[in-house]
Amino acid sequence: MGFEYLDHVTVQLYPHNPNKTQNCVAIALIFAVKLGEKDVLIQKTCELLKKYTLSDKTSIAILEGIGIPLKLRSYAESAKKSMIKLEKEQKIANELGVQL
Repeated sequence: MGFEYLDHVTVQLYPHNPNKTQNCVAIALIFAVKLGEKDVLIQKTCELLKKYTLSDKTSIAILEGIGIPLKLRSYAESAKKSMIKLEKEQKIANELGVQL
């Protein structure tokens, strides 16, 4: 395959979110991907999420590249400490090229 799993990070989310998952976490997966293989990785990851998720509200966000933009870091800190409306999440994702 044209990609390799490198690492993952477990992210604790805002615990007072009424829509939280049982464990109230998100998992960031990190891959090395050969040129032209990104879509294959995304498709395979989505298939596995659909097959093995325990929630009907599981979602995925995809950020391409190595660095994390400062605005995304700031958003992530806010999301750990407070409720953020879906509209704001979508706006930030669009601005930063995060695929939802």
